[in-house]
Amino acid sequence: MNKAQLVDEVAKVTCSKKEAVAAVDATLAAIKKALKKVMLLHLWDLELLMSEKGKPAQAGTPNRQGH
Repeated sequence: MNKAQLVDEVAKVTCSKKEAVAAVDATLAAIKKALKKVMLLHLWDLELLMSEKGKPAQAGTPNRQGH
């Protein structure tokens, strides 16, 4: 499903296509923002592991927080 198809589906339950576009845009923006935060946290976690051990973490090795 692409964005236009999603807008069409949302438009079926809203008053107008304009409202549907606004709703889809707001939803996608919120998802992008959340994903950026998660990515930054993962990068920070990796950086912390590298600085503590002096080398990249081994695959499958949990960090101090149990992640």
